[in-house]
Amino acid sequence: MSFISQSENSKLSSRRGDGAQFVITQSYKPSTKSQELSIRVASEALKNIGMTIGDNADVLHNTETGEWMIKKSANGFKVTGKPGAPTGLIRYTLKKGHMKFTEDENVLPIKKISDDESITFHGDHVIFKLAQRGY
Repeated sequence: MSFISQSENSKLSSRRGDGAQFVITQSYKPSTKSQELSIRVASEALKNIGMTIGDNADVLHNTETGEWMIKKSANGFKVTGKPGAPTGLIRYTLKKGHMKFTEDENVLPIKKISDDESITFHGDHVIFKLAQRGY
């Protein structure tokens, strides 16, 4: 049996642990009794669609194909984070009509990562699917 460094794994960000460009988490916030969707986006992916921390993005989901789209938008969700960080974050409270992985709050949080083979960049937006595996 070999020893595995715990401190080296601790230095990996939650996104880089699996190397995925996008990590989507549905979680429950007891303080507000609401569910949220958080999308961690690799800074390189943001750069490829002409976005930076502080810009606004729209998040779109195609229920027929299972594809997700993140698109630069004047009136979207704020991309938060620190300039120069490896990821940006898009977070919003889930409401009626939003895509959810589950309605059951007892199984939250659910974390899913992108299938990076499916990622396609199109100027001001990116389209991707989620991998079959998740947390």
